[in-house]
Amino acid sequence: MTFEDLPNAVEQLLEKINGLATAVEAVMNREQEMEDEKIKFTQALDVVKCSAPTLRKMTRETDIPVHFDTGTGRPYFFRRELMEWMRTPGQTQFELTKTTLRRLDRKRAEAL
Repeated sequence: MTFEDLPNAVEQLLEKINGLATAVEAVMNREQEMEDEKIKFTQALDVVKCSAPTLRKMTRETDIPVHFDTGTGRPYFFRRELMEWMRTPGQTQFELTKTTLRRLDRKRAEAL
């Protein structure tokens, strides 16, 4: 490469950098859209990584950020809310199970 080739080489590098910046921006926008996405029960299972019965219990007890469709009454979630909820301390599977079991024990005791 000679000194005369430098402007052309710099121009090519800038084009590649701009292409990469555009690609990164597209990926970040897609991730943002996914986080704000409204998801169904089965999709929430993949996010929270628990069994269906456990998620049902957490939904009933509102241990988890959940919304209910006004027409059908079915639960739905927002991916962003679930991700934030999972980042809060004490939301491990063990802690969730302990909390849910404590609530169930209290309800059983109240029913007796």
